[in-house]
Amino acid sequence: MRISTNQQTNTIIRQLNSASVELAKYQTQVSSGKKYEKISDNPSATAQILSYNHLLSQLSREKSDVDEAQSLLTSADTALSGMNKTMMRINNLLLQAVNGTNDEKNLKQTAQEIKGLLDSMISLANTDDDGRYIFSGSNTTVKPFTVDPLTDKIIYQGTTTPKNFQVTDTHEVEVYHNGDVFTDMFQNIQEIVKTMEAGDIDTLRDLQGKHTENVNVVTDLMATVGGHKTAITSYNDLLANRVIDYTERRANVEEVDMPKAVSDLNRSTMAFQAALQSSIMVQKLSILNYM
Repeated sequence: MRISTNQQTNTIIRQLNSASVELAKYQTQVSSGKKYEKISDNPSATAQILSYNHLLSQLSREKSDVDEAQSLLTSADTALSGMNKTMMRINNLLLQAVNGTNDEKNLKQTAQEIKGLLDSMISLANTDDDGRYIFSGSNTTVKPFTVDPLTDKIIYQGTTTPKNFQVTDTHEVEVYHNGDVFTDMFQNIQEIVKTMEAGDIDTLRDLQGKHTENVNVVTDLMATVGGHKTAITSYNDLLANRVIDYTERRANVEEVDMPKAVSDLNRSTMAFQAALQSSIMVQKLSILNYM
């Protein structure tokens, strides 16, 4: 059966169109790195990709919240560590004062050092994280401690109610703390300074005992904050792993296997060139028939 020139031409055109479509498909995959250009290319896969995008968006928001809570807890932990070291230094100076043979001049010098250490502690208690005060309780915009310039009285301006950070629907962490727990501690240190300046060793011994008790106020809060920080760090690691997992799952559905895509592109390029060459040959034969 003889095949007409028109039939040959139509066949070649179909092959050329098919090769052209396939070539364009692989060119797009290689240039974009994506398997599908439109939803209609694979509705089921597109639905999976959209689902993973939604999950990753949720995880991103949750991780952002956890990062913020972690930052607040780190600020609190750093401040408390500094306060603890300062309290221990004051304790050592007190022990030297009540157990040694310091003269009046030495006691006054030690009192001035402790006064400077108290100023440092008040500064640490006024620690803020991006403008939010860590030890103001729920009133995070107000500086926790001020010192009345007339009476030298240390005044707490925050609330006694801590403020929690909602990490998930079922998990919250205390990140803003009741700084009023430091008030008695600061006032006791003020009394230590005055008593030391007056050289009253007997009263200083009583104040030293109270100071030792106040060290526990700081260490207890350090333990609480440290526990929260450990928990939130573990949860943050879990979120990071989930982000990696869902990102990989989405990539398996969405992204091309690049070596395979390049191979397919090369194959389709050769197929398109072969179809194009066949088209040229048919055209030449068609012209010969009229000569």
